Amino acid sequence: MCTFPFSIEELQSVPSTLLPFSPYTLSDDGDPTDILVICDYALQAGSYIKCRLIGVLLTEDESGGDEKLIAVPTEKIDPSYKDIREIDDLPEHILNRIRNFFETYKMLEPDKWVKVSGFKDKAAATEILEEAIRNYKV
Repeated sequence: MCTFPFSIEELQSVPSTLLPFSPYTLSDDGDPTDILVICDYALQAGSYIKCRLIGVLLTEDESGGDEKLIAVPTEKIDPSYKDIREIDDLPEHILNRIRNFFETYKMLEPDKWVKVSGFKDKAAATEILEEAIRNYKV
């Protein structure tokens, strides 16, 4: 059971930067857990948005495994995402854009690379987040 300040279902404080992270977590790469919040509007860097975890994109880079948790705003924040509960609920073109971004965003950086393995469901994302919370507490 997770006894953290936010629940897995509705993350209370996910900063909405270009690639947000979840505070009070520690991923295998030694950084806070990366969380991509899907939304249709620009967000101020450093702002917070209440969101719901829906899946994860498994990636690996020159530093090792680097999962990207994927979330959408809660219904109260943006009702257009009320029916998005799992990664497969997102339209295919959105999934393709996410995959393409992470396959190419390091192309111009010397000695950097990314390998995208694919998407996993909310249950897999929840396991990754819970492990990152445990890692932070240690």
